[in-house]
This record gives sequence, C-alpha cells and structure tokens, in this order.
Amino acid sequence: MSQGAESLNTNTAPGAGMPPLFVDLDGSLISTDLLWESLFTLLKTRPWMILAVVGWALQGKSTLKDRVSRAVSLPSEALPYDPAVLELIDARRKAGSAVILATASPASWARSVATHLGLFDAVLATEPGQNLKGKRKLEAIAELCRERGWPRFDYVGDAHADLPIWKASAGAYVVGGGAGSRLGKRVHGLGSGVTVYHIGPPRKTAKAALKALRPRQWAKNILIFVPVVTGHKIFQVREVTAAAIAFVAFSLCASAIYLVNDLTDLAADRDHSEKRRRPFASGRLPLSWGPPLVAALLLMAFGLAAAFLPLGFVGVLGLYLAVTTAYSLVLKSRLMVDVLTLAILYTVRIFAGGLATNIEISEWLIGFSMFFFLSLAFAKRFIELDRSIRAGKLERIKGRGYVPGDIGLVESMGATSGYLSALVLAMYIHSDQVRSLYSRPNLLWGVVLVLIYWISRVWFLARRHEMPGDPVEFALRDVHSLALGVISVIVLASAALLP
Repeated sequence: MSQGAESLNTNTAPGAGMPPLFVDLDGSLISTDLLWESLFTLLKTRPWMILAVVGWALQGKSTLKDRVSRAVSLPSEALPYDPAVLELIDARRKAGSAVILATASPASWARSVATHLGLFDAVLATEPGQNLKGKRKLEAIAELCRERGWPRFDYVGDAHADLPIWKASAGAYVVGGGAGSRLGKRVHGLGSGVTVYHIGPPRKTAKAALKALRPRQWAKNILIFVPVVTGHKIFQVREVTAAAIAFVAFSLCASAIYLVNDLTDLAADRDHSEKRRRPFASGRLPLSWGPPLVAALLLMAFGLAAAFLPLGFVGVLGLYLAVTTAYSLVLKSRLMVDVLTLAILYTVRIFAGGLATNIEISEWLIGFSMFFFLSLAFAKRFIELDRSIRAGKLERIKGRGYVPGDIGLVESMGATSGYLSALVLAMYIHSDQVRSLYSRPNLLWGVVLVLIYWISRVWFLARRHEMPGDPVEFALRDVHSLALGVISVIVLASAALLP
C-alpha cells in the first residue's frame, strides 16, 4: 500500500467506467483549514506555547502539523462540511465508485474525519517527514491507483496547489472556484483530457474579508465625539478633526480585534444560531487571511494615532487593544468579569476622545457611562441566555460563564444598572459644572426622562424576545432610538443656548 494510505474498506471497487474519487479535506470537504484552526485554538488555550510553535515550524511543515495534531484534538462533528461535496461523495458511492480522502492534514485528523463521516474507503494523509501536498499528494494517489489497478481517477480540490493533481486526473472537481476565477481559468487550461466540474458558487473572498471587519460596528466609536459635544466644542475645527482621526484609528484597531475574536472563537461561533454565518466560522474567508489582516489594521491604526494625536491617546489605544484581546481570549468566559470589561471598553472610548481633543472628562460622565453600558452588557447576556433556553439548551452557554438559571439575576442587575445611570445624570444636573455650561440646566430633566424611557424599552423588548443580539447595534438602527437621540440633542442645545 502507498505510504500514508490507510484502507478503511478494501472491498469497494469502482463501478463500470467510474473512476475512483479522491477528495481533498481543507477548503474542499470542509470550509476551513485544520492547521490554522488548531493553531488558533492552541494559542488561545496555551499562549505560552508560541515559542514551541515557532520551533516546530522551523523544522518543517510536516513536523509542525504532527506536533500541533498531538496537542489539539479535532472536533470532527463540529466542522463546517461543504454540503455540495458531501452530495457528490454520496452520488459517487451509490454509483459504485471508491472514494478516498486525500489530504495534507495530519493522518490523525484525517482518520477522525473519515471515521465520523463513514464515507471513505481509504485515507491518504500527511505523516511525520512527508507533507502530502501538491506533487507529493499526486505521487501517493498514483501509487495507490497502481496498487488497486485503477487506470484513472477524479479529484476534488480547491487550491492552486492542486493543479498538478487535476492535470493528471480524468475529472477535475473545483470547489468554490468559478470558471471565470483565476483558479478556474487555470484548471480549464490544463488540456482537453481533463473534464472540469465546478462545485458550489465562486468564493467572494474580498467581500467576506470586508464583512469580517464589521464596518457597521464602527458606529460604536462615535462615543469618541461625546467629549466634543459635552464640552460644547462641536464648532471647533481642531477638536472635531482630532476626534475624527481618533475615530478612524479606533475603528481600524477594533476591526483587528474582531478578527482575533473570530479566529479564536470558531467552535463557539459555529454553535451559535447567528454567529455561525460569520466569514471565518462559515469558511467563506480563509483562516490564513486572518494574521496578515490583523497586522495591517494595527499598523494603520497606531501609525495614524502616533502621527496626528497626543501620546496619551496612543497609550489608551494600546490599553484598549490589550484589554479587548484579553476579553476575546479569556475574560469573555468569566462570570461578571465579562460585562464589567465591556462597560469599561465602551467608557474607554469616551476617555480616549477626551485625550485626542484635550477636553477634560468629568467624573459624572465616567460614572454615567459605566452604569449605562453595564446595563447594555447585561442585556446582551440576557438575550444569549434567553435564546439558549428557548432552544432547549439547559447547560452552560459555550464560551460564557452563565447558566440558564442565572437569567433572572442578569435581568434584575441589568435593569438596575440602567436606572442608576439615569440617577447619576439627574444628580449631575445640580452640579456646579452644569451651571457653567448650561444657561437653562433644568431643561436637562428632559434627557433624564428620555433615558429612563429608552432603558425601560430595551428591557421590555429583550424580555419579549424582540431584541437582536447586540443592544448597541440595535440602538444605532432602531427608528425609535434614533428619534429619542434627536430629541436629546435638541434638549441639550436648548439648555445651552436659550437665555
């Protein structure tokens, strides 16, 4: 038997005129890359092993794969399998064709997938000292075909590294590469002896990358402009320009962190009804794109901040990066620590806006922000718990520190935090600082009433299952919330401008 091959069913032979089908694993049978995915899992759970990973990589790709496969178990049942490829395999098996899993992934992972699916007659995979990719995979396929007496074969793949195999095949099945794509054109140019089939729609990687950056979430960074508004500097070009630059820097940094979060939380995202559609979790964006994108975004964010903004802002941006990364890797799964961290991260945006514009941030604003965003953080956890309960999942939510029985306490603490933010705002109205900024401070009670109404509405909607997963994102799209925001701005302007 060829090196690296393991027979699972030696009795299967191709049907009349039907060649065996060799199926690639990463990017073809599954919409992910097991090596990258396992590396992110390893570095999330055991970050101190990063130097060991570098050492393994220096010894060669096959050594890296072997060591990582020993350190990380493969959840075969949770992988994103391509339904079109599974349908093809089923059809070929019914036609009497042998089906072989041929992958550059480690043999232990390949066997795990093959055992889980129960669809393969043999496995060809990477062994220590031999990385089964490209020409080496072709050699292993050719040797197995000689042993079994198969004069020709078909191959399912998805990458340029598969071109030598497709060229030697009778049928080239291209996953996610349309005829008009660069890969599709190269496959069609292999010669008339190869029949080309396309499986699934063309992959729109650039579009998926843009979605992974979550540009809609950048709206949260409008909080950077809060000091400009509360400090009555909205008509000062210098302050507004500085806030705008800070907004861009924070948005780029936030997108980098979103990518890190998605890369290190793949299993939990795939177990979530909505997050499973994210580009990395669904496989629409290759995991190998992650590290370069993160590096580029951080370079632009800190370069922009260092070039145009005070050093204090650069320091806060670095603190935001560190805390958010810690949240993504560890803190988000800790009871209470997660919601407190979220409240701090939102408040840090306001503090960063003050540093960028050299506007002093009052203790009143910090106190109000902490309670307000703590309420929204609790609302987010309440919604997750509520959905989990309604889905019949009565165990601890994956990647979180809460169990369904906590939902009543989460609801109570969340609503209380929201009303405490209204109390802080009410007390602020009677401070000396208000009298120096507003000619009619009593009008600010209108903002307090708006806030009480909005907080109450958020929790009513959450309790009625009518709130999406993120209350902040909801506020930015909800017509009622936007209207209340306009009313608040009018009240603030009236309090400041009326004689």
